[in-house]
Amino acid sequence: MKKRFVQLTLCTLFALLLLTALVACNDSSVAHFDCLVEFNYNVSSTVMPDSKLDSNFLGVNYGRLIQLQPSRENGEFPLGAIQGYVFKEWHLPALDAEGNIQIDEEGFVKLGDAWDFKKDKVEKGNPYIKPNEDGRDQLTLYARFEKAAQLIYVEVDKEGNEHEVSTYPGEHYEGEQVPYPMDFEQPVKTVVDENGKTIKYTFLGFYYKDPEMTQPFWTKNEKGDYDVFTVGENDVKIYVEFIEGDYKVVNEPSELLNAIKDSKDVYINADLDMTGELWAPVGCNKAIVGNNHTISNLSFTLRPTTSAYTNFGLFNRIRSHANISDLTFDNITITFQYNDAVKNRDVRIGGFAWQIDDGAHINNVTAKINVIKQDATPAREQFVIIAESGIAYNYVTNKDDDLKLTCNVNISYLEEDN
Repeated sequence: MKKRFVQLTLCTLFALLLLTALVACNDSSVAHFDCLVEFNYNVSSTVMPDSKLDSNFLGVNYGRLIQLQPSRENGEFPLGAIQGYVFKEWHLPALDAEGNIQIDEEGFVKLGDAWDFKKDKVEKGNPYIKPNEDGRDQLTLYARFEKAAQLIYVEVDKEGNEHEVSTYPGEHYEGEQVPYPMDFEQPVKTVVDENGKTIKYTFLGFYYKDPEMTQPFWTKNEKGDYDVFTVGENDVKIYVEFIEGDYKVVNEPSELLNAIKDSKDVYINADLDMTGELWAPVGCNKAIVGNNHTISNLSFTLRPTTSAYTNFGLFNRIRSHANISDLTFDNITITFQYNDAVKNRDVRIGGFAWQIDDGAHINNVTAKINVIKQDATPAREQFVIIAESGIAYNYVTNKDDDLKLTCNVNISYLEEDN
């Protein structure tokens, strides 16, 4: 209890001292200190025309250290900020032979020695202490700001030319550690064409150190977490890549499942091993850009019901606006389960899709599909059509231009369960 009382007493005394000093700073008629310390932000109207920072003031007695200085953590005594610059430290001004403050050609006060807040005391007779317009002794310290380091997103075009896309949000301090960017920090690219139309571009989701995009900017450590990047003095380029269009970029199996479920245009950015993933066949009326990748090891079971559609495939129906390109499906296993729901009902199984509508584009797509008939009997099989070509019904009229699908469907039996 006594310890807590002492702590509260010390906190109260410190708050009163701070309040007294700050009140004294704003009321020159209160003379509870020997010297007024001004924290001047040394803003140049030439170099920083849009930066307007008022000075901070603090009263200090002679023979004492300056106990406080403006800081980002102190809401009562805040440190001002200048867009694009980082505060470094407080300095005395540089004086000429007559003791006058020197100004450089850009309008900044030339800086002298840095003030050491742990050692330097405010002493009477200090040549830097001058009477102000109120006749009070005043010591003015000037801020040293340096240009902030920026993390700049850069895109390289086909000719090898670099183009700045955007800047990583905020200014960064030397020594600051920057973690792997989250979604809201991703680079954004927009282009307005000659007709005023905004063309959408999609960021592919990777960050590189080099224009060849072979060295990841953020690397994973032994724990599988991304290492942080430590900011230095200079700007740093981060190389990124975009594709034209509004796509969901897919790097993981779960991302593919969600994108197809949500009917998004898809850009596949990695080979996808679908082992253990749950696939639900759906229709497709969007773009799937395979980027010459492979979707492999996908297994699922089709179970027709009396209340649902009885036509099936890896995709159900591929509609007229679909555009699937540069993609390989490998080791796809579809188990079709015969049951009473298919009795006396026509069922079409296309393997790849049971129907493709006119207008759909399928280009450079290869599929290796195993269709397993489970619990089949001659009576049930007469109503079921399984297309070895991978497509049960094809309505694409111009097949040479719009349908370039190579599909190998291997049909086998699984004995009836006992």
